Amino acid sequence: MPDQTSYRQLQPEERLAIASLRLEDMSIRAMARILGRSPATVSRELTRNYPTDPTQQVSHATIYTAI
Repeated sequence: MPDQTSYRQLQPEERLAIASLRLEDMSIRAMARILGRSPATVSRELTRNYPTDPTQQVSHATIYTAI
C-alpha cells in the first residue's frame, strides 16, 4: 500500500502570521520557511484569501482586531 500523505489545514495563527508577513512584503519562500510549510501552501493561501489590489489591503490593526 502506498504511503499516505496527511493534510494539515492552516491554523488561524498561521493565517495571521501569513497576513502579517505579507504586509511586511516578505517573500512566499521566506514565509514558508518561518512557518515550516511548503511554499505552495503559502502561495495557495495568499491566492485564495488575500486581495491583490493594493487599495484593498488591510492594516495590522484590522487583522489583530479581527481575531
